Amino acid sequence: MSDEYHDCDSCPSDEIQRRYIQTVGGELARFVDKIDIQALAARASAISGGIGCTVSASRDDLIDALRYGGRNIHFPITFDDGQCWLFRVRRDNKAAPNELTCRHLLLSEVATYNYLMSIGYPVPKVFDFAVDVESSHGIGMPYMLVEKLPGESLDTVAFAEYDDETRIRILRQAARLHVLLADNPLPAIGSLENPSSPVIGPLDPIRSSMTPLGPFISSLDYWNARMDQMVNGIVQKRTFARNSLDAYLAALFFREHVQLVYSGDPADGDDGRKFFLRHTDDKGDHIILDDDQNIIGVVGVQLRVAQCPSACSILREMGRDDLATLVERGRPHWFFEQCFRCDWTSNRFSVEFVPALLQSLNKNLTWDEWKEQALHTYRDDPILESLSN
Repeated sequence: MSDEYHDCDSCPSDEIQRRYIQTVGGELARFVDKIDIQALAARASAISGGIGCTVSASRDDLIDALRYGGRNIHFPITFDDGQCWLFRVRRDNKAAPNELTCRHLLLSEVATYNYLMSIGYPVPKVFDFAVDVESSHGIGMPYMLVEKLPGESLDTVAFAEYDDETRIRILRQAARLHVLLADNPLPAIGSLENPSSPVIGPLDPIRSSMTPLGPFISSLDYWNARMDQMVNGIVQKRTFARNSLDAYLAALFFREHVQLVYSGDPADGDDGRKFFLRHTDDKGDHIILDDDQNIIGVVGVQLRVAQCPSACSILREMGRDDLATLVERGRPHWFFEQCFRCDWTSNRFSVEFVPALLQSLNKNLTWDEWKEQALHTYRDDPILESLSN
């Protein structure tokens, strides 16, 4: 766990791994014990029109069937007619948001899926959801019941292993999906809310302690608000408590470079601002392929088709020079976002992401070189002075 979240002493990696396995095992066991399986099966059957369904018969089988990522846990529900759904819930651990934030996140996710389905974007269908225990039909927790897509996720490794023809075919399909999003722009930066009639609302808070931000009508407004919020956390010692000076220097770094990265964005022009839905973690594993490498669905969306010349060529072949330009300009955007999401006091931030961002902006500087200049440039900054003492 990074210094951003705690300031306790470190321990050996094997001990961390042992504690992690123990902690996750306990979390999964508590999760299973909270579920009323019979209530879940009854609810799923009722929504499907009375078709019988099967959930893992025993507690141990159910634990074995669980799949989880950083935020969610899910397991399959199999129906007698062969269809399969996923029971999806938010993980309940120390990193989980508070109840109010979890409610907002769930409603936003459902609204996003409903919006995408309304424009013909291939996403799993949401059959049912509950925002709290009281509305869970006896199941015992907030949840979503969603369609399970019959394919495998695309990741960076798998994509690299395909031959050129297959990669181009996948990119063409992704480009068509990108055009579909571009043809259905949204008026502001924010999160979709209100599942029955999706509208743009405030962004999902990064942490429960933070106030939701937005909506915003420009990228610069969005990033400046994010930076204000992070600086406030640094000053009040809620984040980066052990290394607040370096964290604040990172905030100054972002302040200095956000203008270079986002000033003049086409979406921020006076001729009408347009924003498109995107996935928040662009690794490709949210794209679902069938056995013939056809895209059959997406469990999220992304702004960029890909960061490579072939993607730009495909978009231009489709007559979308505007989107090809966005892809070409996207490299500094991507590095800026990766820098911002990284632990600002980590080696990865200073050694990997900062130099890459600076190079994408045609600046040949290391983090240490920029920091040395910044300590002189911002020497009269009152927050910098207070943190230096």
